[in-house]
Amino acid sequence: MTCVSCPDGLFLNQTSVSCAACPPHSRVPGPANASSVLECACEAGHTNSSSACGPCALASYKPALGNETCTACPLNTNTTAVTRVALNECLCAPGFFFNASACAPCATGSFKGYVSNEACAPCPVDTYCPVQSVVPVACVGNSSRLAEGGVEMRDCLCPPGFFTEDSVSRTCNPCPVGTFNALLDQTNCTACPAGTVNRQQAAEDASACISCGANAAALAGSSDATACACKPRLRGRARRHLRRVCDWKVSQQHVRVYMPREPCRHLQCRACYGQS
Repeated sequence: MTCVSCPDGLFLNQTSVSCAACPPHSRVPGPANASSVLECACEAGHTNSSSACGPCALASYKPALGNETCTACPLNTNTTAVTRVALNECLCAPGFFFNASACAPCATGSFKGYVSNEACAPCPVDTYCPVQSVVPVACVGNSSRLAEGGVEMRDCLCPPGFFTEDSVSRTCNPCPVGTFNALLDQTNCTACPAGTVNRQQAAEDASACISCGANAAALAGSSDATACACKPRLRGRARRHLRRVCDWKVSQQHVRVYMPREPCRHLQCRACYGQS
């Protein structure tokens, strides 16, 4: 009878008295003559768990064959996948970048949302980024930021056409009809000049204020064409009242009564018939 050893990488199965392969992700570390499955060791990137070799979890690694536990990555680092085998596979976690010898948090106004040693990116427009940001925070309440690198909510400003009543929450309200705002981050809107009307919310400049027309007037901040009224005018001793003319109809007394038509952009005033 001749006895031979099991080839490298195999062990002797005592039940079947035959050579067998080690379980998945393990092998015999030494030379031949492995006499038991207990001599099978987990491969690099794997650790012994419940009698089987499982992968090293995220943020850990194991460089060599053996049944040792996986080594945790340094502070503020992580791995991009399981079964990592080397320390250099531990990269800076989201919100951190590699600074000379260690991972440092992203500065205010920047962010990084993935595992890597790359530099943090500037916070984009319409957002802000506190220190160690993983995801930029969007500006809220109609506020916006026109440049990169916002660091806090107060960097989000109300755009033209809006105003804020609360500098903490940065909620921006649209300018009401009859007003406009051409500037950033204002606490109120400007009333349309006298003699004009504006029915448009969130107007960004004075071009939204439409003139009542010649010889017509309206109070500052007017918001409807019916606010335009013709100015009184004297001819000799007779005082003739003027009415606005956008469109007209004839009443039962055959006196022209002028009614507004939308949009009423070209108001004209003339003397009413039958009145003095």
